[in-house]
Amino acid sequence: MGRGAFILTVVALAAPAVTFAADAPAPLADDAPPTAEPAPVVEAPSAVEAPSVVVEPPVAETSPVRPPTPVTPVAPAATTAAPVAATATGPPGPRPKRETHGLALAAGLGIAYGFLGLQARYDVPVTRSVTVSPFVASGLAFGVLSGPVGVSTALGARHRFVVDLAVAPMDRMRFILHGTTVTDRSIFGPMLAAGYEHMSDGGWFQRTTIELGYATWTTAPVSVNSYPVIFGGLAFGRRIW
Repeated sequence: MGRGAFILTVVALAAPAVTFAADAPAPLADDAPPTAEPAPVVEAPSAVEAPSVVVEPPVAETSPVRPPTPVTPVAPAATTAAPVAATATGPPGPRPKRETHGLALAAGLGIAYGFLGLQARYDVPVTRSVTVSPFVASGLAFGVLSGPVGVSTALGARHRFVVDLAVAPMDRMRFILHGTTVTDRSIFGPMLAAGYEHMSDGGWFQRTTIELGYATWTTAPVSVNSYPVIFGGLAFGRRIW
């Protein structure tokens, strides 16, 4: 009983409040609460624009072009002939002394050198392989003024076959009386020699010969018993000009 009375009392008190709320006038529009402003419309980003693609027409492939081969200019033959000839031949050098005229001096041993002395000769080239040389010599054995006088002939250029023909002292003849020399004379005679000579371009020469002489006369008024004289000659010399 007590619980039912309590419930009825609560319902009775709540009914007038509900009726009042239903009969109350609706609020004016001005009194209405402000409506919320619409949210700004955010446009959705459009789809990502694809990059523009420019399509070019296909280009036909071509093989690489090789650069032209450089061409070396060729000078005219007329202008190059003279320099080439000058380079090949060059300026003419001096002629070998054996091919020119000139004086030669030699020191030697033999009949043609007064047995031991000096000889001067003058070379006269007749051709490139023939040289004629007149000469005079002075030796220790027969005095300065009693030396051989003759002519020499050389056949060849650098290597020569030589022939000498001369009149030369061969021996000495003395007259001694009671131990005193009364007179002293040289015995002369013809001489022929043959041998080998080598002469360089600069004029140096060496020669060796076999000499054959024949002692025949003297300046003394006496007769001489002729006899042969055989000797070997050896000399070294140079053309001085």
